[in-house]
Amino acid sequence: MTAASASDLPSLIPDGTYNFRDIGGLPLASGDDTRTGVLYRSDALSALTPLGLEQLAATDIEVVVDFRTAMEQQMAPDRLPASRHLQTVQLGVLEGAMAGWRRRC
Repeated sequence: MTAASASDLPSLIPDGTYNFRDIGGLPLASGDDTRTGVLYRSDALSALTPLGLEQLAATDIEVVVDFRTAMEQQMAPDRLPASRHLQTVQLGVLEGAMAGWRRRC
């Protein structure tokens, strides 16, 4: 099986993911748009099925950025293909956001 090219990816939804899509075409502050076939978004990859793992492994995606908090990552770790290395970046954008909410309760 060969790696899926960027043009193949918009139709790809790895089994077990939700809301997986190419976010190309979004406007930038410069007036340009983001390129298609470069950046994809999805929910957590913790529910990938065996088929979904194969589908993800067959793509040319190289980096997974996880925006969940450390607690969310611990509760539902991503399932990534063992057959190839994907660079992972942990970037919990809501880290500390719940602290203010807890103080108000």
